[in-house]
Amino acid sequence: MCQILIDGDTDEIVNSLKDFAVVEKNERGILIEPYNIDESDFVNKVASILAKLIIDKYEEGKVLKIIETNYGYFDVPERREILEKTFNFLRYDKSTGSYNKRVQIIKKDLCDYLMQNDSLIIEGFVNFRLGEYKKELEQIVEKVVEEYITYKEYTEFIGLLRYFVEIQAPKCKEVHILVNQNKGYTILDEKLNDITKECIDEFLSEVKGLDVGFDDLLISALITLAPLRVYIHNSQDFKNQEIIKTICEIFVGRTTICEAF
Repeated sequence: MCQILIDGDTDEIVNSLKDFAVVEKNERGILIEPYNIDESDFVNKVASILAKLIIDKYEEGKVLKIIETNYGYFDVPERREILEKTFNFLRYDKSTGSYNKRVQIIKKDLCDYLMQNDSLIIEGFVNFRLGEYKKELEQIVEKVVEEYITYKEYTEFIGLLRYFVEIQAPKCKEVHILVNQNKGYTILDEKLNDITKECIDEFLSEVKGLDVGFDDLLISALITLAPLRVYIHNSQDFKNQEIIKTICEIFVGRTTICEAF
């Protein structure tokens, strides 16, 4: 026999347990006794139900505590944004392996406990045990924080590049960008003259000795030219589709995607 004590609404547990156990509610909580099944099978079934319940009822509170404890150096709006991004991940994650992994971590700790004890206070179990589960949540929050910092740095960098473009006079009215046979880029001016070499030569003279890729060359050339219009042709040929997004973010309202040339 196993007695489960839990504060608040217990109907969810009762409905989940009644298929394989006698369930009796009293003033202390829920008293359950298995039908004719093996003890280990019974404990396994109970642990599976309670593991999912713990995630549903307590996970967001534990995440909030982790963020407040480990990431207090972020200001309140930033912590709120990190919290919401973590919640979104956890909700979306319900159909993926990470959710199942968390269920299994909690389930193992519950099985170990219930095989040695015939009573369980769930809130106390959540607060004072489940060390591996807490580590798993901490890793998830850490990943969200890393992505948040990366995105914030990226947006700040894009904002700076956009500012550089806006404050300088354009060197040409428009440019056209195409992917060439070497998977690099060809830059044409408004008269469709190829100005790729002069753009690259100017940039390379400033970064001698550095390993510079085609994407860096293209962005630097466009910022130097600061054109009023940017036309990107045959965008499906771009090996790095992110470069298109970056150009559109720097040259807001100035970029046109053309599927042919």
